[in-house]
Amino acid sequence: SKFNISSVSADQPEVLSKPFQEEIIQLNFVVMQSLEIIEALLNVVNDGIKIDAGKKTMMNAIGGDGEGENDCLLSEL
Repeated sequence: SKFNISSVSADQPEVLSKPFQEEIIQLNFVVMQSLEIIEALLNVVNDGIKIDAGKKTMMNAIGGDGEGENDCLLSEL
């Protein structure tokens, strides 16, 4: 026969068995989902930092320090 199985190289994914291909697709899906979850968590952390920085900026603008020192001014507004 013309086709010799031993001449198949690793950069020919079409010769991988079907279950193996499906496993790779599933792994890719899991990795992509994990990355999306990590990205979402980073966004939450980032938003938290922005909110915290915003509070500090507001406190400084009204004479507080954002740490509870002179922050009773905020409740009088």
